[in-house]
Amino acid sequence: MFEINFISEPGFQKETSDACWSFLNNQSENDIKEETIISPPKSFFMKQNSWKNYVFVLLTLCLIALMSIINIRYLQINTELMLTQVIDLIIKSDYVNNLQFEEANFSRDKIKVSIRSEELSVIHELSQEHLLTEEIPYQIYQKTGYSYLNLHFPWRSNEKGGNIQVLKSMASAREYSKNIIINHSQDTFEIKGRSSDIISFLLQMAEKKQIQKFYFSVFQNNYGEFNLIVQLKSI
Repeated sequence: MFEINFISEPGFQKETSDACWSFLNNQSENDIKEETIISPPKSFFMKQNSWKNYVFVLLTLCLIALMSIINIRYLQINTELMLTQVIDLIIKSDYVNNLQFEEANFSRDKIKVSIRSEELSVIHELSQEHLLTEEIPYQIYQKTGYSYLNLHFPWRSNEKGGNIQVLKSMASAREYSKNIIINHSQDTFEIKGRSSDIISFLLQMAEKKQIQKFYFSVFQNNYGEFNLIVQLKSI
């Protein structure tokens, strides 16, 4: 340390002044204590945040992959093939002995078809055919003296704009059997006739791009007649 003498008055001084400046870096006790405090390690928290981000990203990618698989399966549904399968079953019910077509219900995402017979062997034979080779869910059961086969075909009814006028035009323009009956109300459009009449109308609905715009059912009554009922509330 060195001292500089500060002269308060000019001129010769008799005694040395006690005033001085110190150039030492004096630190207070508080400063020293603050410097001795050890801050907690940041690497631990960084690792935790890193793992959270990793898990979040992984879950997001898994969700995207799952949705892609579902969408691909949904888009790959061959509606023409599914309609052909239903028509084939309607035809079989006409020429296979002891086989009755119960109902085909076309809903938003599936076609539920029900067939019955008094002979279980007829149902088993039908279940072994090509209809069930593409992982199509089915069920066989017995009830009130009949054996039943239920099939669940994939379907897609996701379009809008079903037009009742198109259905009326189709019914009037086509040539059907003499016994065909066509009725319609505010809520439904109905055709009664032979299996050939129903098949013809279904094919016309597909050609006019109306078959995926309605919910409808096809069923056979105890007299062998077929009915097609279209719900006029479009999808």
